[in-house]
Amino acid sequence: MAEQTRLEDERDRLHALARNSRGAVELIEESPDLQRYVMLLRVAAPVAAGASYRVGTEHRLILTLPDGFPESRPLASFDHAFFVPNVWPNGTPCILESWRGGQTLATLVTEIIEEIQGIAPKIGSPANEAAAEKFKDPAFLAELRRRLGPPLRLAPPAAANGTRDAGVRLIRAVSVTASTHHTAAPRQSPVIRRAAARGTGVIRPAR
Repeated sequence: MAEQTRLEDERDRLHALARNSRGAVELIEESPDLQRYVMLLRVAAPVAAGASYRVGTEHRLILTLPDGFPESRPLASFDHAFFVPNVWPNGTPCILESWRGGQTLATLVTEIIEEIQGIAPKIGSPANEAAAEKFKDPAFLAELRRRLGPPLRLAPPAAANGTRDAGVRLIRAVSVTASTHHTAAPRQSPVIRRAAARGTGVIRPAR
């Protein structure tokens, strides 16, 4: 079984991330042994729809920690596939393959949020080749960005107790490339929507 102190720290960091995400991350379920989490991610992302995509704004993510955690990487999967280069058709994010034992689950979740939006995709080694081909097309990326709006990036908490709590950054793209990409906000809170309308770069949580 994973070390209890580490598991409790991971739980606290995930709660801090959710608490300060302004609704972008919601913890739905948490197992008593702290080795399984179900969360809802609210961010505009391209959900696979046949050979194309539709814009989805709610995504159910399941994180499971093996007994060898943190040396053994966590398992993660979504309830649907995404039309982005670096998420497998079964809903498994590629970012898991680069897991390091010193990483935290909160950081992993923020990276997964970027990956399902297609931010800075690795086109050369895609999990979804059809999406990778589309992402090479500037016209496709321009239309996708228009539909999704500005990308959403979350900063993970620096400490489990919430020190330097997670902030929410709405990044406005300045160019259309395969390495900078979408996101946004049909289900964002009024605070985020107002900041987006003003073009604000960083939303800082209340202290």
